[in-house]
Amino acid sequence: MRPTLVDLLHSEKYKRHIFKSSEGNGDCNSQVELRLLRDYFGIAAGVGVQADEQGPFRGYGYNPVVNLSGVAGNTLFSLGTDISFNVAKGTFDEFSAGLSFNSPFLISALNLDDKLDAVKASCYYTFNPLTRTAIAAELKHNFSENGATIFTVGAQHSLFPFTLMKARVNNEAKIGGLIRFEVWEKLLVAITGEVDFRASNNKISQVGMSMAFSL
Repeated sequence: MRPTLVDLLHSEKYKRHIFKSSEGNGDCNSQVELRLLRDYFGIAAGVGVQADEQGPFRGYGYNPVVNLSGVAGNTLFSLGTDISFNVAKGTFDEFSAGLSFNSPFLISALNLDDKLDAVKASCYYTFNPLTRTAIAAELKHNFSENGATIFTVGAQHSLFPFTLMKARVNNEAKIGGLIRFEVWEKLLVAITGEVDFRASNNKISQVGMSMAFSL
């Protein structure tokens, strides 16, 4: 689970957006990341491995991936970009750009994703900041995949100050979840998973764990 543009845009404090809890579209299965946060800009960089059935990287079935995300703005408006480079293939797995409008309880964003091949509109509403209880909705339209449109809803809640649980479901019968633990003030550990009920064989499409360090 790498730091993404949505993560950076949706808060000046790097709040994890509930829709990026366990997506499998090029995200790393295992990754170490480093974040730098200042008043009006933030940068997140990471290196990791991504599962590949073809296994072009020395035949082990994993490809090294380098990720870089950056955002600039203030508490009201922000914009940024997200880049993911597959070292073994020598190609960009992801290139995104977007902007976000923020308020204390409602956050809305408009992004160009999937190498600028898709447009995504989303909103995020916080019910209780103390328990980090929130809901969100997202509408994504792909230009090249016969105009495919995906609608996703999700929620998050913190049972304890050091834990955060997230869940999401979309109109493609995919359900994802995340449990994140704050092991230390600057160290986060997250366990993610996704189930695809339309899949004929392996319905559990992704299970992973990640660690994040903040400076």
